[in-house]
Amino acid sequence: MSGIGTCRFDQLAEVKLGVKTFLNEFFYVDADRIKQFGIEKQFLKPVFRTGDLKRDRFEQKATGMKLQIFLCSKDVKQLVGTGAAKYVSWASTQRHKPKKGSAVGGYWKDTPAVKPDKRPWYQNQAMPPPARIVLPQSVR
Repeated sequence: MSGIGTCRFDQLAEVKLGVKTFLNEFFYVDADRIKQFGIEKQFLKPVFRTGDLKRDRFEQKATGMKLQIFLCSKDVKQLVGTGAAKYVSWASTQRHKPKKGSAVGGYWKDTPAVKPDKRPWYQNQAMPPPARIVLPQSVR
């Protein structure tokens, strides 16, 4: 492997911890849920996971990902008549599984990590930039 240089990963890309919403059930959607609600492609971005990586290549394509992330920066009034509106409306009535000692779980839309001061609950707080590099393994 002579001729291949090395560098720290932070010299190639910005490295950050993802956002914790505690609402993966809502934000991460599979093909069945996308079809069920007719969620438009403009509100979906592929989720790159190492489990989906083809181990014989250093490339991971956006097509064929098992999950997509629902990303919507529009107000619900702007979504009228869309699959995204149907999805948000349905999700606003969904509840978390009850915790011990509780008969019912709280509504998804009332999850503290997704309840901001200045944006609707269904708007992800960190719209991710496009990814270009996936590391199946890194060395420190």
